[in-house]
Amino acid sequence: MGLFGTTTKKRDIGGNGNARVQVMGTGCRKCHALYEAATEALGADQVDYVTDMARIAEAGVMTTPALVMDGTVVSAGKVLTADEIRTLVEERS
Repeated sequence: MGLFGTTTKKRDIGGNGNARVQVMGTGCRKCHALYEAATEALGADQVDYVTDMARIAEAGVMTTPALVMDGTVVSAGKVLTADEIRTLVEERS
């Protein structure tokens, strides 16, 4: 169970069981907006939504919402659009 009684949405996409892209946040409106943009850009089965503060801190995230790709924080503290997320994914491919 995550912060404020919310659950962490976990989607296993195979391999080691971790999605390539994670949205990390406390469950606020902006965090949900980033998650929606990420799922629009990549599909719901490609994105994990992490609300567990211990996991967020472990990833080195200091400001939420954050977008993490392949274990690297690529954006923090702002809501990206679906197009911006697609661009980031293409750059990292």
